[in-house]
Amino acid sequence: MNRSDVRKISKRINKIDSKLDKISEERKALRKESNRLRTYLKLTSSRGKPIKISEVKERATSGDSLNTQELGALLRTGGLAELTKNNTEKPKKKSSKKNKGKKQHRRLGVARGGARLGSRVSKRDE
Repeated sequence: MNRSDVRKISKRINKIDSKLDKISEERKALRKESNRLRTYLKLTSSRGKPIKISEVKERATSGDSLNTQELGALLRTGGLAELTKNNTEKPKKKSSKKNKGKKQHRRLGVARGGARLGSRVSKRDE
């Protein structure tokens, strides 16, 4: 066996190695895609009922609560960026005033120095 034979065999081995590398990369990509699809299916079908992304987006924009599966599905589909765009475009709802009939309290500043007087002040006045 001379050097040219060794060189030919070495080239063939390199070609086979490169083919194996391509195949392993392809397998890796396919496995990654299948895992991504598997997790998507797992997230979208909670307890047998599929989660509709459009409904989740509507509930998120209205401010309703989402469970962890719905939030995860929303994050994985990239719907969170769309929600922020939709919020800026839609006019905001009018907030109802809950404190309409309640008495407004005075806001006091920080009391510095001295002890708290509490009910002692009213006792002294009497």
